[in-house]
Amino acid sequence: MICDKGTGCPDCLNRLPYYFTFGQAHVHKVNGTLFDKDCVALIRASSEGEARAIAVRLFELRWCTSYPEIPNMSYYPRGILEVK
Repeated sequence: MICDKGTGCPDCLNRLPYYFTFGQAHVHKVNGTLFDKDCVALIRASSEGEARAIAVRLFELRWCTSYPEIPNMSYYPRGILEVK
């Protein structure tokens, strides 16, 4: 895993992937990336609680479910998009 600085610092190496899906009417734009019902947002965090707090900060309460593992991707044609 690579940190934001591209160096793989110890703090970032300890972050785990968490996956977030969105409801039909949930559409968000974060740093130029569109998140909606057709994709899965990847948030890297040290815990699920931290990942959910990041999701609430970015998407408010307009997201559907969080997963500690990759969900069934047949429902998400746009794939996994990492939140940056």
